[in-house]
Amino acid sequence: MKTEKEKIHFTDNYLLNPTNPISVNLIGAGGTGSKVLTALMEINESLIALGHAGLQVRLWDDDIITSANLGRQRFFECETGLYKSVALINRINRCIGTNWKAEWIKHTKVTPLRQIKLPPSARAK
Repeated sequence: MKTEKEKIHFTDNYLLNPTNPISVNLIGAGGTGSKVLTALMEINESLIALGHAGLQVRLWDDDIITSANLGRQRFFECETGLYKSVALINRINRCIGTNWKAEWIKHTKVTPLRQIKLPPSARAK
């Protein structure tokens, strides 16, 4: 005779009531990356509205905005010459009050995930 076992599911409290944001590393701030970043901003706002801690995004891109990037990517003429990652993260941080980070170096397998000091001209504020 087979008896059915009681089904029990255990979920750790930090998954149900998170106190820390989810870390996201987005590599590339061009056409696709800039649109993904916008989607992450929307997801972050929705999570916070639901009582979640939200997202902590770090955007990696070592490319500089040129006139060829205007129009087809999410950049403006006044941002020409800035690092793509810095321009986008500055905009989002100012828009929704986040403290997301911009990395202006190329991400590789050996790139350490640490706070990297930007030159004064490219510093995210």
